[in-house]
Amino acid sequence: MEDTRSKAIRRTLSTIVAITILVSLIAPVVSGAYESGGADEKIGVLVVAHGSPSESWCSPVRNATDEMDLPYPVELGFLEFVPNETINLAVDRLDDAGVTKIIAVPLFISSHSSHIQEIEYVLGLRDALPLTTENVVVEGMEIERTVTQKGGQYIISRVTLEPDTDGDLQATGHPEEDPLVPVETDSEIVLTAAMDDHWLMAGIVADRTADLCTEPEGETLVLVAHGTGEEENFAGWVNSTSSLADQARLKLLYWRDPAVGLGGTKTAFIHHNETLHPEFTLEPIVKNATDPVVVPLMVSEGYFTGKMIPGLLENLTCAYDGSALTPHPNVAEWIEIVAAEEFTDLTLRIDDETGELLDISLDDVGAAHGHICPCVAAAFKASQTAFLAWDGVLARGDLEIVSAHPSDGHNETFEYILNASEDVTVELPEGTDSVNLTVENYNYKFIEKSTGDVVVVSVNEELFQDGFFEMRKRCKTGVATPDEKSAFKLAKKELKEKILYLPAEEVFKVSGGGGALSPEELFKSLAGEWAFEGSMILGNDIIPINGTRTFTSTGPVSADFIVAYKMGETETAETGSAWWDGEREQLAIKEGDEIEYSNLTSNGYESRAVLKDGIPELNISVAVVSEESLTILDDMTQVMKWSAVNMNGETLCSGKLTFKPVAHKTATTLTADIIPAISMTVPTTTVDFGKVGAGMTSANQVITVVNTGASSAKVSAMMLDDAGCFYNESLRLNGGTIGGFSSVLPSDTSDFIYEYDILTNLVVPDWAGGKYDGTILFVAESES
Repeated sequence: MEDTRSKAIRRTLSTIVAITILVSLIAPVVSGAYESGGADEKIGVLVVAHGSPSESWCSPVRNATDEMDLPYPVELGFLEFVPNETINLAVDRLDDAGVTKIIAVPLFISSHSSHIQEIEYVLGLRDALPLTTENVVVEGMEIERTVTQKGGQYIISRVTLEPDTDGDLQATGHPEEDPLVPVETDSEIVLTAAMDDHWLMAGIVADRTADLCTEPEGETLVLVAHGTGEEENFAGWVNSTSSLADQARLKLLYWRDPAVGLGGTKTAFIHHNETLHPEFTLEPIVKNATDPVVVPLMVSEGYFTGKMIPGLLENLTCAYDGSALTPHPNVAEWIEIVAAEEFTDLTLRIDDETGELLDISLDDVGAAHGHICPCVAAAFKASQTAFLAWDGVLARGDLEIVSAHPSDGHNETFEYILNASEDVTVELPEGTDSVNLTVENYNYKFIEKSTGDVVVVSVNEELFQDGFFEMRKRCKTGVATPDEKSAFKLAKKELKEKILYLPAEEVFKVSGGGGALSPEELFKSLAGEWAFEGSMILGNDIIPINGTRTFTSTGPVSADFIVAYKMGETETAETGSAWWDGEREQLAIKEGDEIEYSNLTSNGYESRAVLKDGIPELNISVAVVSEESLTILDDMTQVMKWSAVNMNGETLCSGKLTFKPVAHKTATTLTADIIPAISMTVPTTTVDFGKVGAGMTSANQVITVVNTGASSAKVSAMMLDDAGCFYNESLRLNGGTIGGFSSVLPSDTSDFIYEYDILTNLVVPDWAGGKYDGTILFVAESES
């Protein structure tokens, strides 16, 4: 049976030229998609959730964390109720992974909560906590939750409340106590904001609302959240929840097909001071709303969504299904983006023409322009992405930028980076101007003057919401309604954050580079049969690998391939196809159902991928960054290298293969039919003159001779077996005696056959009588 190492090698050798065990599930990342703040800084992400005794509440939260796609270790920790998955244990795991900076993302509805303060304390971001007491409901049970101090340590104390004979709630039983213990770590910790009114959360609310709406317009969204009894935090809850409801309304009206026109939005809370804020009480809001659609603003489904809110809505007419924020893909994307805001490197480096290297930040450019708008963000990130396509540092004065966008934000950003206006030009696509823009205007060409190398960066169309440019036009021409202006303002904010914080390959298409191979050149270089040999280093093992790669072109930029290799006693062959994906501007390799992509370089191609689950086939269970490259050294040599590096910077696996074209050894059987210079045949084997009278002349007969040689030949004749010399005296050849016969036969080199007919007869002497037999011999010799 094939062992796991063989399976891993087989899987990698099945790719066309990417003979690497590290080709994974994700598309290679464009270099610089995510960059941390320093070479020695190792990022880890900590997702913090509240927790619940109910597994059904915790499970969707775990799933959301698992769905994240970041090139860094990610751990989940609960504030309470889940003793085996605490914040402290999660931080310990990140420390074990070697991280030096932890970005903590609170998966909470609002930043305005004493729970956030408790998280800050556990993470070592504050030294003291306010002592609080509140009545909460945990899985249907009334609980008095208190944060208190005992022996210099903060404690969360929970005690069950039950009504006494007068109906007043009283504490019963012994309190359950959990200490709040600060984490022990040397890592820097940064805590981001909670969900609040982020546009991704508004997208979930819009989806939940659309699922409940039955009419195209007129219904009322009632967004109900937990809220807080802490008056100092209540305004924050009101502002963020109201903002989410209004964003959802605008998304449904302008960015959804078919549109849903809500008649209005309302905000309600379950837990708040009803005496001070009766306008936020759920029941009267629903009772007085027109066609209310009630959406719970809760992290996960549980007691509140399944019991408490339905109980409050009992006997009221409304639409409600209890769907919380999870499960929804926006939750994982939100964690990724808010974490990326902390670890994304928003600087680029350029030579200032004097040899001094300058680091220019987005904040520098924003300060020069006045603010960071989507245009500044797009121009800066496009420049950062383009610069990474060159091996060295570009220099001011040696770079020209041609932009297709006419905005001041773009032009001033490019001019600030180059410190020159003459090196920035605008070439508008046909049919566009400052009012009438399309996605084609988000295209930028970077030209290195000294080499002529060109990199073209363009924003992916998918980043723009349908109708974005038409809405922009309405705002620019002054015909937009107040709602349209608000919707476009929100769309611009969303676009800016996507440009800045999504991975670069999701934001941009990049083509060209510092002398990058053309797709045609690459496919031409790979064509044919190549033998390879090398090894893979895995732990302490060095595993030899050898085999062949056969690359058969099916077009200028497409091919089928077969890769056969041997490792130990295992022999495997895999087939697949490769092509140039013009839309992605990447090399595509398909083997089985998976398609993987690589970027062209000046002498081959390269790719980078993050394997969050490691490489199970090689018993590597930690997240690794895999990198691979194929370098075409010359017409006779290609080198493939690959590596898998964990988040501590340790190389867990690496390999190298050298390719040489196969020199085919085939035996050729040589045959030749050499025609001699002098060669002749006489097809006429018998001549019968019949009965001829003495003193008479016979009828003419023909003797055919054939020159089958390579040269002309002189032909003569003599008699053999001539009794009584009858034929010597009587035989005539072409009218002459046999002794006087001579003729030159030319050679026909087209087929080496030249036929010549000799007329022959008998002039019978008077003395002859009887039957005569004889043999004539024709002789061929060189004409010279």
